[in-house]
Amino acid sequence: MPPQTKALLAFVTFISSEIIAGGSIIADSECVNFTTLSDKSRSRFFSKNVTIDSDIYLKNWFAFNGSAGDLIATSCVESNHCGTSVPGWMLGRHPSVVEGVVRRFACFSQKQQCCVYSVSMRVRNCSSFYVYKLDSMPSSSVSFRMCGAGIKGVLSSVEKAINKSSGNSGDECSSYQSLEGRDRAADYFSYNTMKCDANLPRTWYRFTGPAGAVMPTHCVPKLHCGTLSPGWLNGKHPTVEERVVERMVCFTNNDDCCFWYSEVRVRNCSDFMVYNFGEFPASQPFCSLRYCGVGKTGCKDKHGNVFEVHQTWSPNPLINCTCLPGFKVECKKLKVVAGIALAMPLGMGRNGLAAASLNVSVLTNKFTASIFLDRLALMKMALPGAWH
Repeated sequence: MPPQTKALLAFVTFISSEIIAGGSIIADSECVNFTTLSDKSRSRFFSKNVTIDSDIYLKNWFAFNGSAGDLIATSCVESNHCGTSVPGWMLGRHPSVVEGVVRRFACFSQKQQCCVYSVSMRVRNCSSFYVYKLDSMPSSSVSFRMCGAGIKGVLSSVEKAINKSSGNSGDECSSYQSLEGRDRAADYFSYNTMKCDANLPRTWYRFTGPAGAVMPTHCVPKLHCGTLSPGWLNGKHPTVEERVVERMVCFTNNDDCCFWYSEVRVRNCSDFMVYNFGEFPASQPFCSLRYCGVGKTGCKDKHGNVFEVHQTWSPNPLINCTCLPGFKVECKKLKVVAGIALAMPLGMGRNGLAAASLNVSVLTNKFTASIFLDRLALMKMALPGAWH
């Protein structure tokens, strides 16, 4: 290889390991020299009431890995999570590789506020992972800790404890109070209605009626839901199999969608959700925070009931419907109801029809039996060759 070619390759190799930013070359040594934070107690889902050593000496570049997650948390982390009473998280998105080093803010939660303290920080995309560096510390008197995003699909210690203690009783699915006022709906707007849930008794609640069927899972603007600072569910609703899970309720303050927060336990009772709200972030008389229902936003059935995305319901015992993204409704026929097979083979014949008709007696609901017989008659007319 000619010397000129070798020199050119060496120059290209050098340049490829650099980032051109603002007319200057910034070395990418931060993608090589950094501290790895991988302990499970750094996960945003780690919720044991313990305090680990502060990150006051975390002054170099760092990255997350292992049980802590692969990224820094990018949404509000509750106090007493991540092994500290003052958890730190990043406000803003992660950069692309070509963006090089970018500036973001690190927020620190405390006393049910998501960003009591904030400092400037730097972030870099190192292609297969990210590195971070705090430009300063929030305060010499604050014992804080930077938190990882955790691992999706892994229940927190609180959720495991909840499910272990709750057993299979499911009392919350039959013993609850209803929140149904029209002014509690996320689409209700008023300059004059400033209600507060500070004195709401501690128990399980179900949203119903004009308030909607569930809590909204997106930011609700101020002056909605009959209050100045509406509360919405920050996280997805659980499946039936997940049983009781821990989530966060965020309260909007002006343009900040999650200025205050509170804990909430949520359970999917198959046809509806129930909620058990934790410590409220404000008290009377200076309170204008309230838990919101989804209101009219969502999928509707013929009776006007509202369902949020991924929620399911049964308009009758033979059909199961799901609310899909974009508020599209998908309904499917159930194969079995009360032990009777609905997806019957084409060669069933008259004897099979007679036997199925006799088995209808196991259905105690006359309406269900009527629907079943109607379906059989329709199938017979549509497929005359199958009935011999």
